[in-house]
Amino acid sequence: MKAFWSTLPFLGFVSILFGQPGQLDATFNTTGHVRTHIAGYNVDNSGLLIQEDGKILVCGTAETVTNARDMVIARYNSNGLLDSSFNQSGILVIDVLGKIDYCYAMALQQDGKILLTGIATLLTNERKTVIIRLLEDGSFDDTFGNNGMAFNLPDHNAENPKAIMSLADGKIIVAGSIEANLICAVFKYNDDGTSDQNFGIQGLAMATVPGGYNPSFGTVQPDGKIITGGFLLGLNTEIIMVRFSPQGIIDSTFGTNGIVQTAYPNETHFGYSIILQPDHKILMVDGITHGTKRDFCMLRYNENGALDSTFGTNGRVVTAMSTGSNTAHAISLQDDQKILLAGFLGIKPHHDIAIARYNSNGTLDPDFGAGGKVISDFGLDDVAFTMAVQADKKIVVAGFSIDNTENSDFVVARYWSGLETVGTKDPLSEIHHVILYPNPVRKETTLKYYLPVDQSMTIRLYNLSGQLIQSFFENKQRGQGEHQEKLIFRSDLLAGNYMLVLETKNSKTPVSFILR
Repeated sequence: MKAFWSTLPFLGFVSILFGQPGQLDATFNTTGHVRTHIAGYNVDNSGLLIQEDGKILVCGTAETVTNARDMVIARYNSNGLLDSSFNQSGILVIDVLGKIDYCYAMALQQDGKILLTGIATLLTNERKTVIIRLLEDGSFDDTFGNNGMAFNLPDHNAENPKAIMSLADGKIIVAGSIEANLICAVFKYNDDGTSDQNFGIQGLAMATVPGGYNPSFGTVQPDGKIITGGFLLGLNTEIIMVRFSPQGIIDSTFGTNGIVQTAYPNETHFGYSIILQPDHKILMVDGITHGTKRDFCMLRYNENGALDSTFGTNGRVVTAMSTGSNTAHAISLQDDQKILLAGFLGIKPHHDIAIARYNSNGTLDPDFGAGGKVISDFGLDDVAFTMAVQADKKIVVAGFSIDNTENSDFVVARYWSGLETVGTKDPLSEIHHVILYPNPVRKETTLKYYLPVDQSMTIRLYNLSGQLIQSFFENKQRGQGEHQEKLIFRSDLLAGNYMLVLETKNSKTPVSFILR
């Protein structure tokens, strides 16, 4: 189904026509996705953020043909085009000290400044954690560290930062590991990039973890406690999480002495990312391998670190997105508490981006895509590693795309969630969760929607010129709750693009579709 911009006078300020949940948003670069080449580099993807103004930030590591590596960040306008107000081109490549650098994570501060973290190689060839702060226009913030860059001053062997978080007071948390991945480490910085000496030991909180520790995530709870972790490489790779108090002390109320380890016999599990639910439960996206196959997997933990037995099967959900291998790397939560996983399926050189949506209990949401699953084939080797939900409820995923010559570029795609709403005078008059299927349509279709209160409902059909074609019913009373209407179209309608308009007293919700 095609989404488009409406100029129909009766819609007034309502301008955008909704697509079906899981459908690519054609208002984003006209195709629903954009591929961005960074001249002279191949890129990967490690971060995705949505600014308050709707602009999209994507970061990663850029590698040259001679294996030099630098940090890279790109910014897009909400229509999918590169934002020329950011470093004049929409793209910024950062070579920290002329040696090998890696970009692993990104955060936004409340004042709109942009934080990046990763590894920088010093002139002594020592690899150190670096934080870079950029102004909104992509220039370096010279009030932070040394010309916008801050390095860890203490000498910690083999620093490996994988997550960065901005606190409400302007301070910064970086989570990862030190000492060749034998120590789980959390660093805290003041707003100017200096270490916060009141946190842990001189700005560093530590927990000894088993060998093979690979950090991959971090988050801060509303109470200020810090959760970080990843996975333990081994014969059966397993998940690990550690929680610290706001002061940098291991939290003994979490798991066993502050540490949670989750393992399953004859399976490997890679904890890639976590998010917190409003009830403080912890959702984790998990790269599971069982037998010779990888699948989408997520786990849910209670606030104390115990698996939540009310979720899925004993706290976990495994989804085969295809008969082959598939893996999820990103997780997001919608306002309606439905859960999104994003990743990819297939084998090199033809992966496709994959997204699954689940109800809050872990069951697939049949209203999203095909039975809860969406697969996007952009014709190349496309993989997704990060995801975010915009303020308007649209879903954005990012990753990279490899062409036939092995060039790797950023790829960003945007999807409809089905939660998009139009402006109304009275929020209670809004129409929610509008779904039309099948689409394209032939003779008839099914329309589903949800009303938050009892409403008088009108459903009409228009062509793209704004001409009324058919009225299905006028001012018919519908009660609060979910509704399903069978709509039969006039037999003399020509094939083409049409629009249904669902109207209550104070709102209009347009839905575009194709008639064949």
